[in-house]
Amino acid sequence: MLKVTLWHEPEGHAFCIRDSKFTNYDALSSAFTKEGIKTGLSALPGFARVRVLSEFSEIPITVEYDDFGPEPIDPEEWDSVNGLELLIDGEEIVFESVLGDEFGNLKVKPGSYNLRICSGGQSSLAEDGSTEDFYLVQVWPAESQDL
Repeated sequence: MLKVTLWHEPEGHAFCIRDSKFTNYDALSSAFTKEGIKTGLSALPGFARVRVLSEFSEIPITVEYDDFGPEPIDPEEWDSVNGLELLIDGEEIVFESVLGDEFGNLKVKPGSYNLRICSGGQSSLAEDGSTEDFYLVQVWPAESQDL
């Protein structure tokens, strides 16, 4: 298993996960559904936007990758746990700000990948606007284990 923590100072209360070949930014508005607003995830083939609590505080995003499926989690330790499937045509999964600034990538083979996105610290917003939210993104090939 590969495990790395990326540090990101979000803009617009979000970060994005996308296929390195994704270019259909004009279609993003169609990704914002009622379900996406409720879960904090908006997705299109090859692209996902993850809502975060912080807009200015640097947040840790731990990324885990395993060919055989994710490590088990205790859902009680997280404020929310959601999943989605991400289609990858390129050879990288890119982590970027909503403004397109890349802050991490994961080399993968083209194919379909499951992502489990866990959010914690969602009630940590202080009066000064600082937060202590944190995230886990587990990634694995879709054919190895279902969401």
